[in-house]
Amino acid sequence: MNTYLSLWDTISQRVASVRNIDNIPLSILGVQRSWTLEETQLVLRVLQIFILENILHEHRQKHGTLMEPLSGSKALDHKIFMKTNWTFNEIRSMSLEDKLLVLHDEIKVVSLSVEAQRFIAKQSLPDISIIFEDFQPKEWNHGENKVFLDLL
Repeated sequence: MNTYLSLWDTISQRVASVRNIDNIPLSILGVQRSWTLEETQLVLRVLQIFILENILHEHRQKHGTLMEPLSGSKALDHKIFMKTNWTFNEIRSMSLEDKLLVLHDEIKVVSLSVEAQRFIAKQSLPDISIIFEDFQPKEWNHGENKVFLDLL
């Protein structure tokens, strides 16, 4: 469980830094609270990246090899390729935001492992959807998150 918390906190800090948000909402397990607009946007983006990282981690475990472990964004591109049969040139030309839209039906809490779902269930999450209008590529840093994913 600490691995999930470390991953969550790392993603939170990165998104807050990219978005110039000073007040990072603390995860208080099981405590309902009020959310500001900015906090809601931040937490929902963190949740989106947290789920993305976990489903890509599972994809790497299933499809990665010694010769090609599908590191970083290669796992995202490979997952989209397997889902759509689009060429890698088409996939690589897409923005990160568009790639996430292709996987939209998979980027949800039920796609997580049981243990990761338990972690999310204990988080105090907003009950409304107010999201950032764009997805800044710097918000997702697989290299930084890999440290925690390797522990799962």
